[in-house]
Amino acid sequence: MLSANKVDEIKAQAFIGAPSILDGVCKVYPFTMKDILTMGITKYNTKLGILLLTEVEISNLVKGKTGEDIPPDRIHPLSYLLASAEADDTFLLELKSIFSTFVQEDVLLLPKISSVLVGPPDEKRLINESNYRDF
Repeated sequence: MLSANKVDEIKAQAFIGAPSILDGVCKVYPFTMKDILTMGITKYNTKLGILLLTEVEISNLVKGKTGEDIPPDRIHPLSYLLASAEADDTFLLELKSIFSTFVQEDVLLLPKISSVLVGPPDEKRLINESNYRDF
């Protein structure tokens, strides 16, 4: 988890459009108001909203779709997103696009190991459950 000071630093950098660093993995690029308006506010909010889904929100989604009541403490957002992508080719393409939008590099979704590979495979830069919250 990021410290409060690091979060404040990232917020300050975002005001000028400067990327934050996910240590050892990638730069995460914030969107300027111009970027958001160009993309469309609804589309931007949808992309960001998917990445920011909480355990409670996912639990409620699952309960609404399947009736299954999964306690939020048993849910890992990245694993859920990747499993959903594995089950739905349209969502797979959308999720890949969402990650690429914010890291501005090619990504490969790896549901079997609950990871997102960023950049060339030989570099082995992964977004996984241990660093996803910092993403």
